[in-house]
Amino acid sequence: MRPQRPLHSLSLPSPPWCPPHFLDFRSTTIYGVAFFILKSPHVSQLSFDIRSLSIHQVISPITLSPLPFSLSSSPDPIKGTQLSISLPDDDVLNSFFIVFSTSPSSSALQWLSPPQTFNKKTPFCLYLMPV
Repeated sequence: MRPQRPLHSLSLPSPPWCPPHFLDFRSTTIYGVAFFILKSPHVSQLSFDIRSLSIHQVISPITLSPLPFSLSSSPDPIKGTQLSISLPDDDVLNSFFIVFSTSPSSSALQWLSPPQTFNKKTPFCLYLMPV
C-alpha cells in the first residue's frame, strides 16, 4: 500500500535527522542542516512544504555537490511554500542535506527573552522536533 499524502501537506512525512543548530538569539534566527534519508533511491523530484524558511543549499552527501531546487512563487495559505528538489537520474542517491535558516516571523518558534524565563538571565527558544 502506498503511503498517503496528508491533506494539509505538499509532501509525504519523513522525519529528517537534524544535528544541533545554531540559535542566534539576537536576530531570532536558527541556522541549521537537515539530513534526509529515503528508504530507497529516488529519481526525479521530491516536494516538501515549508513556511518561514530560507533554503540556502541542497547538497548530495555522496559528491558534496549542490542539487537543483526551486521554491513555489506563491505560498499556499495552509500548506506554505513548496520546496522541490531535483534528484539525479542515476538511481543511486537516497539521501541529501538541506541547509536552511528560519525567519524571525516563524510561527513554529517561540523566542523567550531573559525576563520571560525561570532564572530571568538566559534566553530560551522553544521549537518542536520530530522524534
